[in-house]
Amino acid sequence: MKLLSLSTIAVLLLASVVTKAQAGPISYQTCQSHCATAATACYTTAYLAFAVVLPGTVSDPILACNIVLGACNKACTVALLAPTP
Repeated sequence: MKLLSLSTIAVLLLASVVTKAQAGPISYQTCQSHCATAATACYTTAYLAFAVVLPGTVSDPILACNIVLGACNKACTVALLAPTP
């Protein structure tokens, strides 16, 4: 019978005690990526491109896409703070 090393025992003991991993930053980045993809689709649907817009020349589709992008990014904050099992 082969004996387990001390480091292997420590890892097994730690794995049996820890019930949740904090994967918030990974979930947050994934959420942000989906928001950017949705914003790109929104701009593409409105035949627009990400660019600098001069004040006073902002169209309604740009405002709508930016509002949706802001709401999506705000919702991602929950993913940053939530523990992932």
